[in-house]
Formats: sequence, structure tokens, C-alpha cells
Amino acid sequence: MKKSITVWIFIGLGTGILLGLVLLYFTGNQQEPKRFVPEVGAAFPEISAVNLEGHSVRFSGNSGKKVLINFWASWCPPCMDELPYLQEISEKTKDKLDVIGINSDDTSEDIHKIVDGLGLTFPNWIDPQAKISRMLLVSALPTSYILDENGKIQAIIVGQVSDEILQKYIEIK
Repeated sequence: MKKSITVWIFIGLGTGILLGLVLLYFTGNQQEPKRFVPEVGAAFPEISAVNLEGHSVRFSGNSGKKVLINFWASWCPPCMDELPYLQEISEKTKDKLDVIGINSDDTSEDIHKIVDGLGLTFPNWIDPQAKISRMLLVSALPTSYILDENGKIQAIIVGQVSDEILQKYIEIK
């Protein structure tokens, strides 16, 4: 009887270890993005995403123009209200400011419908598995980063962007 219990204990331990190793293999292969604590004055990190045509895109922050990076989702009413405003800003300031939208919560098809329906012409990228959002610790939507011409963070805006906020960083005509 004692021998039987010992055998079952070893079988249980062996099964548990095997299941743990399988779980570790499948979850351990997904590289978690390196955390970046965003703060004003810091260099914006290089990011990779997918554009609406399905191609990989990279942004390293040093575009020679100011950049507004906006994180949004279709389920977020303030985000949806803000997108037409961002389009207007993109058109008014195109020689001084690049606007980039990043969405990690919607399907490519849904993002296409929104972008086409609102007539958005600024780039909108897909953040698969929300890697960029997690790396930048984005915890609320909309969230926008305003970068200077050298890719340094000038502002982190949680909530909708407005003329009053943007005017501090770029002249809006």
C-alpha cells in the first residue's frame, strides 16, 4: 500500500512538472516588450507596428518634424470624437507636425471602416497584441504623445487633445 502511494505521488509530481514545462514553453516564447517609463524630456523609444496595408512600419522618433502619436480605440467615445479633430490638425500643420494614430483593440477591418468613414488621411497603425501600449504603459484612452523634432517627449496627454493644449507645443493656424 505504501509503495502504491509513493508511485502515485511521483506520477503526480512528474505530470505537474511536465505540464509546467509545456506552459512555460508556450508562454515563454512570447517576448514581452521592454518597459519604458515615459516622461517629458526622454527620448521616445523606437516602435514597430503594422500599417493598414498590412506592412511593418517603424518609428524612431527623429523625423525632423514634431510628431503627435495618438492611442485610440473604437469603443472609446472620446477617441472617436477626437479623430476628426486630429485630421483637421494634421491638415493645418502638415508642414510642422506629423500625426500618427495607433490602435491595439480593434480588428484591421474595423479600423479601415473607421478611417475611411471619417476620411482620415494621417497614418493609422495597428499595434498587435498591444505591445507598444504595454511598453509605454498606456492605461487610458485616448493618450497622446507630443514629440519634438529630435524625438524627445514634450508632453503626455491623457484625454482628448485640444487647441489650448497643442498651442503650447506648436503653432496652429
